[in-house]
Amino acid sequence: MTEEQSKQLPSQPKSRSTKPALVLSGIALVVTIAIAGYGWTLLEKTQQQLNEVSAQASQLASQLSSAQMQASKTTAQLNQSLDQTQGELNKSSSQTREVLSRLQADTQQLHQRLNELNIHDLNQWRLYEAQYLIHIAARKAWLENDINSAKSLLHSADQSISGLKDPSYIPLRRTISDDINHLDALPEVDIEGIVIKIDSLREQIQQLALTQVELPKAQSDTDQPSPTETQGWLISLKQTWHRFIDQFITVRRREGDVEPLLAPQQSWYLKQNLQLQLQQAALAAERRQNDLYQQSLKQAIDWINRYFTHNPASEHLVRSLNELSETPVSAVKLQQLGSVAEIDHIITQLGQSTSQVQENNQ
Repeated sequence: MTEEQSKQLPSQPKSRSTKPALVLSGIALVVTIAIAGYGWTLLEKTQQQLNEVSAQASQLASQLSSAQMQASKTTAQLNQSLDQTQGELNKSSSQTREVLSRLQADTQQLHQRLNELNIHDLNQWRLYEAQYLIHIAARKAWLENDINSAKSLLHSADQSISGLKDPSYIPLRRTISDDINHLDALPEVDIEGIVIKIDSLREQIQQLALTQVELPKAQSDTDQPSPTETQGWLISLKQTWHRFIDQFITVRRREGDVEPLLAPQQSWYLKQNLQLQLQQAALAAERRQNDLYQQSLKQAIDWINRYFTHNPASEHLVRSLNELSETPVSAVKLQQLGSVAEIDHIITQLGQSTSQVQENNQ
């Protein structure tokens, strides 16, 4: 072995020791790169999550701002509604105070009236109530001609007097019964039914058709007897000449008057005037003006017969108007109810006796 070989032998272990170091360095580098990649990926995910959180936060902020605006708007509306409600409550409170003040004034007037009437027991109350009902019944019968209401009021007055349980008022109850029987004997006229029927007939006027002109039948000269041989040639020549002239000029003779047709505008006015006549009849029935009522119906019937075609519609209208004209609508002339004077006399005696009792107590 030479000297150079002896120097190279110790250096072989050094090359063997550097190889593991290189492997470890490569592994460390790979691990570092893997850690760096994982860290970068984790960083991107974190950044993405941060962006999503930021977007959600901005969305929540906008929703919160919208909720705040809505809350402020709702608060303003509630305040306005509260102010309006408060104003209505104040107004209602003032109206309530006015009503209470009126009730207090009416109560004071009632107490004053009671003191003036010197009413001390229930029987006097019933008598005054009966007097009031009888006077209202007389007013209904006289002024309003409302017979049914008058009878109902008289029945109520009789019930009030019967509650007194006093035989001394039997003559008064008998007089009230006579007044009720007198009212029952009066003829009842359904004014409301008459007015309703007239209004229904007014709606049928538009269905009427105007009368068309009718010409009388013309007299024909063609029915003359033909000339015979005994009449001679002169008469035959004369008839032949007339026939020749009639071919150029035709004359037809008509007997009877021919009324001219109405213009369209006049026909419209006629229907309007007919409706006004029926309306006037309805008003006259409500006011119990029998003469005006009959006159309006008669005028309407005359116009229908004169200017409109005679068909089932016009005949039904005329027949209905004739039925209405047979019902008088004049106000019933009543005699004074006997119960009015009798109850007034009883109340007067009651007041005098009450005054004497008070004077004796003093």
